Amino acid sequence: MILVNSTAMQGADRRAIDEVGISEHALMELAANAVVREVVRCCAERPRHALVLVGPGNNGGDGLAVARRLLGLGWSVRVRLLPSPEALTGATAEQHGLLQRATPNLDCTRIGGGPGLLADLIWASVIVDGLFGTGLSRPVEGPVARVVDAVNGSGTPVIAIDIPSGVDASSGAILGAAIQAHTTVTFAVPKMGHYLTPGRWHRGRLVVADIGIVVLEQDASAQLLTQAQIAQWLPRRTMDQHKGQGGHTVVMGGSIPYLGAATMAGLGAVASGAALVTLSVHSSLAKEARMGYPGLMVASGNPEAPGWPRGKVASLVIGPGWGDEGLAYWFAVVMGDGPWCGLPTVFDADALNILAHDPGLRACDLPLNPSILTPHTGEAARLLAMSAEQVLENRVAAARVLAEKHRAVVVLKGPSTLIAAPDGRLAVNPTGHPLLAQGGTGDVLAGIIGGLQAQGMASFEAACCGTFLHGWAAERLAEHQGESGLRPELLAQEVGHLRGQVERWGQGSLIHREHEFIPA
Repeated sequence: MILVNSTAMQGADRRAIDEVGISEHALMELAANAVVREVVRCCAERPRHALVLVGPGNNGGDGLAVARRLLGLGWSVRVRLLPSPEALTGATAEQHGLLQRATPNLDCTRIGGGPGLLADLIWASVIVDGLFGTGLSRPVEGPVARVVDAVNGSGTPVIAIDIPSGVDASSGAILGAAIQAHTTVTFAVPKMGHYLTPGRWHRGRLVVADIGIVVLEQDASAQLLTQAQIAQWLPRRTMDQHKGQGGHTVVMGGSIPYLGAATMAGLGAVASGAALVTLSVHSSLAKEARMGYPGLMVASGNPEAPGWPRGKVASLVIGPGWGDEGLAYWFAVVMGDGPWCGLPTVFDADALNILAHDPGLRACDLPLNPSILTPHTGEAARLLAMSAEQVLENRVAAARVLAEKHRAVVVLKGPSTLIAAPDGRLAVNPTGHPLLAQGGTGDVLAGIIGGLQAQGMASFEAACCGTFLHGWAAERLAEHQGESGLRPELLAQEVGHLRGQVERWGQGSLIHREHEFIPA
């Protein structure tokens, strides 16, 4: 599933009109039909009172068409215009004329403030947001911002047309003030702003309606990860496979206060399906590490020395829980010409912090070439020599710059985690939950990704699959245990369960729904 920005969507709209021959009026009618379906659904057990807010552009034209269709279904409708009727142009003016002719006595006036707006909000059972669409580029401020605040404070469910007014369709940024929608009905494909935060938190339930607009692959700004895509990518074991063929991951991490981080990464690798997982820790920690999870092998010292587990290593995860001892490992393993040079490697946690100490150092220049970096916002800020606030202002740009600089796949963690490849590919992960704001969960993710690499997955696909499963597991656990108190080891266990569900995609497995789709 692709995501597009506002420019690409405007181009697709224009192709539908100029090349396919669908008129602007017809597109508005089709859009209105999809919105009306959701309005009716929202008010199945409520009075049929709809307040329709209409802006100056095509989004407003959609709103006027919605009002006319609701009137035809016997609803009580009030229409409030942001511009004067005389200021409406094109297909939006045409829709206003159709509405006026169909219902001459319709309550259709300019949006007011104070008691008039309050009365409208109290009367309405549902509000249709047709103020601004995907073309909005200026801040919502002044009287219009006060209208938005009043709508949000009313408690009345809002059905947003295309995107909640005030959300930047390309970045998810809030342009001054933004409608908080109960449901958003968008058209053709989702927009970047539907899945990037903070816009994602304003859209509510997302419905994608097919209205005849064809969006091309070259229009895509990013790929939205889906269960179907993940199922396609994940490696599957054959009936005659043995453990020597299932991949061997080595996790290099742990220190006196942070041994658990390496263990959590190891559990993540096991959950991903890696057949063999070894924790490589300092010799002083080896005994304690062996007292942990019995399914993890433990080794220390030179990997070529006696006592190391047998089996060809297929991937490395470096950095979880290294702490202050990480610098010695860095020079011995990462900067050295050891036996693991060239293996697929995940750089996480303290490995990223060491890398950030030298602004001129690129991951792709290291003898041990890391193929995946997994920073959270703070680590990304250090790698980019900027503030965390600057990273949050444009997470897409931050992920792309890191991927290009280090010639590595970057997993920029956070709500709607981004996966950026040095060749320009970008994926947005729809799964996740605030439960993941817990120590140890990032270590589990690094292990999952490293484990998938050990099974032969390419870096970008391994990062995408690992991130999707990790976030979905958190969602599933939240359903059972609530909003806090996640134990990272249970997260890894749930990942293993979900991996099996994804492999059975289409055969009665669990389904993860990113959004709902209405066919033409």
